[in-house]
Amino acid sequence: MPAVTRLAGWKYTEGTSDERKRQARDSLLKLYTEVAHLVNHGPIAGKNISKLGVHKDFDIAFTVEFKSVEARDEFDPHPLHDKVVADLMPIIADMFVYDLVKDEW
Repeated sequence: MPAVTRLAGWKYTEGTSDERKRQARDSLLKLYTEVAHLVNHGPIAGKNISKLGVHKDFDIAFTVEFKSVEARDEFDPHPLHDKVVADLMPIIADMFVYDLVKDEW
């Protein structure tokens, strides 16, 4: 089975503190450490540095590569993932998640 690359990003709600953003980052990193058996790598993350002006004000984006569609499907309803999502949703104004298989156009 081919690997699945997930692209995800979000905008924080106005007024989200730097400390809360740090907590969000730490919980995301911990999540992928806990489910390392499902991923080839992840997450590779950072803030926008593009000068093109088409980032739509997203604050953070990341990629992670799941070992397979089945691994991604195991991850999405995983209790640890659900916990991180529930914790982050109050500070997320907008988000996107996009899964792809390399070279499937």
